[in-house]
Amino acid sequence: MFCRRVMVAASFALLGATSLFADEGVLGQKYGGGVHAYFAGDYSGAYEQLTAAVEGGSQDPRTYYFRGLAMLKLGRESEAKQDFQTGASLESRDANKFYNISKSLERVQGSARVELERYRLNARLAVLKEIDRYRKARYEAIQQEESRVLRQQDIAPPEQPAAESSAAEPAEADSSIVAPAVTDSSVEKPADNPSTVESKTEAKKPTAGVKHAAPDKKVNPAASKKTAEAAP
Repeated sequence: MFCRRVMVAASFALLGATSLFADEGVLGQKYGGGVHAYFAGDYSGAYEQLTAAVEGGSQDPRTYYFRGLAMLKLGRESEAKQDFQTGASLESRDANKFYNISKSLERVQGSARVELERYRLNARLAVLKEIDRYRKARYEAIQQEESRVLRQQDIAPPEQPAAESSAAEPAEADSSIVAPAVTDSSVEKPADNPSTVESKTEAKKPTAGVKHAAPDKKVNPAASKKTAEAAP
């Protein structure tokens, strides 16, 4: 089912393209017949052929140019100028230069060619002015945007880095951390107060003139008895 739909869509697209090419072919034939009639001096026939191409939707600037030239020969100057204006507008939008207009107009000379070239030149100048206006408007928009960004940067206070703000905050001690007890005997004890050291030293010194009692000796009972009998 899906493949059938795709095939139907492709068929319609192909038919549309074929119809477009056919229309372009018919319009090309009308344009060619009108140009041939113009150079043959059949200005009424040229006008009819070229009008058929215009009514068929031709976007070829040459169609309008040659119909305008034919109307100049028929004395319809105001209508000819309108066709020159329309053809020049179409030509100015033809950036890819699809139509070789200068080549097609080589055989057209005299006052009619001068009049036609004036419209072509004015159309090109109008396009250049439009491009220049667009560029200036774009440049001014860029300048305004840059000025706005600079003003915002001047107004906004400078942002401090997060590292500096965190370093400036005092570190809080963690109450959950308990310092371990020191049990190593190799750790030096704090030095005594000098006054305490002097008092301890004076207490250890012996007092002058004081005889210290000799330590008690054990007395032998037998020796004591002999000493008592020998005494008178």
